[in-house]
Amino acid sequence: MFFGKNAFPNPERHLTYEQQKAKWLDRLEAIFTKIWRT
Repeated sequence: MFFGKNAFPNPERHLTYEQQKAKWLDRLEAIFTKIWRT
């Protein structure tokens, strides 16, 4: 994916990275679902 581990070098921000990744995956999934259903 276009996200890399070094996007957030600070290990304390690992949760932030995971949360952002989940948010992006949700958004992409919603967009694709919209496109597929139209």
